[in-house]
Amino acid sequence: MDSLSQIKDRTEAKKRTVDSETWFILIHAYLRLLFEDPEKEKELKTLRIESLAFSIGRNVIEKCADEKLGRYRERKDIIKFIAVDVWSFLFGKMVTRVDYKEEGDTYYFQDNDFKFLRRISSEDDTAKEYISFCMNFIGHLLRSALKAFNIDTVVTGETQNYSDYTFMIQFKNV
Repeated sequence: MDSLSQIKDRTEAKKRTVDSETWFILIHAYLRLLFEDPEKEKELKTLRIESLAFSIGRNVIEKCADEKLGRYRERKDIIKFIAVDVWSFLFGKMVTRVDYKEEGDTYYFQDNDFKFLRRISSEDDTAKEYISFCMNFIGHLLRSALKAFNIDTVVTGETQNYSDYTFMIQFKNV
């Protein structure tokens, strides 16, 4: 039988989660409309992605961190928080692996089962371009989440086989 504290912990965790399937459908619907809009120039599409990612990133940090936001002072703790709590909130699971390379002051988030992009066929060039478009959105989302902690970064994403995705988070020198 579960103790009262275990039930309370699960209830609190549920409050901090989002139905990932609903989230994927809504975001992909918006991104697909933006991606396929022939009247919008690439620069405008990028601005729209950045704006949406900034808004979502900031709101997700506030939702996930609650009163703990001020507790995260060390960069490695913030990265861990984003890799575990924020990634789980958005994508239904933690990142598969987090690496740090001192050379270049860069963290790498690797996700070997990135559900957000898994259902997109990578057979044709348009699909590959759309995956890149979505990865750009995720990069801006991570960047905005880190910006909530006053950390300036450059985030880029790459994939080798359209099932394993890596996001590189490089810190800007202040």
